[in-house]
Amino acid sequence: MNKKKKLITVYLLANFPNKKKFYAVLDEIKKAKIDYLELGIPCKNPFMDGEIISNAHKLVANSGFTENDLKEIFVYIKENMPEIKLIVMTYKDGISTYNLYNYKNYYDGILCPETFINDNTVNRIQIYNEKLTEDEIKERLKYNKVFAYVMTGVMKTGNKCEIPKSYLKTIEKIKKYSDILIQVGFGISTPQDVKMIAESKTDGIIIGSELMKRVENDSLDDICDYLTSINSVL
Repeated sequence: MNKKKKLITVYLLANFPNKKKFYAVLDEIKKAKIDYLELGIPCKNPFMDGEIISNAHKLVANSGFTENDLKEIFVYIKENMPEIKLIVMTYKDGISTYNLYNYKNYYDGILCPETFINDNTVNRIQIYNEKLTEDEIKERLKYNKVFAYVMTGVMKTGNKCEIPKSYLKTIEKIKKYSDILIQVGFGISTPQDVKMIAESKTDGIIIGSELMKRVENDSLDDICDYLTSINSVL
């Protein structure tokens, strides 16, 4: 029996690096048959994010990004990319600034890493790492839908050091209490990284800063080649 293919999630900040290229990259994500899109919503202090994504937040915010821009993106994805599951990622001020709860029919889940919020009015995705106790993990699982987001280690996004192995213990702890899908992110950039993570008991892999860097600097053909290379190792 063939093993089930691992999922791929990619992070892309809304309208980055500009509106035209953002929509063009959405089309490349669709072509590459990515499973989940983690749509970043600009905010004032993306403190869990490293330099690449933090600077992107500033760029989009300074461009005058509005709630209407966000709604336009939601409608486009729903109409043109229905096969891709959409996750919204932001911080507390992003939720309030853009009234994200009013658009919950457009996305499959929402990720807000700022604090643990025991709120099930929308499909919340929780973040887990090795510093959480088993009681804290069990509590988060009560308010976790879609998938559990496991950090490779406690770090900011875009970290370029060797990928920690602490995520393996975090996965085992979650599996003791839930059969929810698990995806692993933070510091994953190359096909080799993806292949290594995929050999664990995770259900999927999340790529953020590396794609954002390529979106800013590379051609659409190069971005498509990168996404294809990631998918090809699974």
